[in-house]
Amino acid sequence: MTPCHMEEKIPKEVFYNLTKEKQEKIIFVEAFEAKPFQKVNVKEIVEKAGIARSSFYQYFKNLEDAYFTILNKETVDIHKLFMKMFLLKNRNLSEALIAYGHKIADILFDENTYMIYKNRYLY
Repeated sequence: MTPCHMEEKIPKEVFYNLTKEKQEKIIFVEAFEAKPFQKVNVKEIVEKAGIARSSFYQYFKNLEDAYFTILNKETVDIHKLFMKMFLLKNRNLSEALIAYGHKIADILFDENTYMIYKNRYLY
């Protein structure tokens, strides 16, 4: 992705009116985990989510918005993980950072999430 694609992408407001379950179904992470961003298409996502193509465009401006919505969710989860490590290590920052580093490495290099981050930083 080029620098102009780095701006924050968010779904349209109507997306947040959906139940969490429906939101999770629509932001079909597996599509972006299985292949590079350039090879994912809206048709694949709407078929897996069981929604109409027009509904997808009610929630997202384009495929890139859907991708960045997923990436933003993953990033929030990673920040929550740090807080969890910090509390588990009794607020010892050094120990928390070491534990966090190990967990982050596991997440970033896991075959199920690697492609999401690879797409973000290499394209």
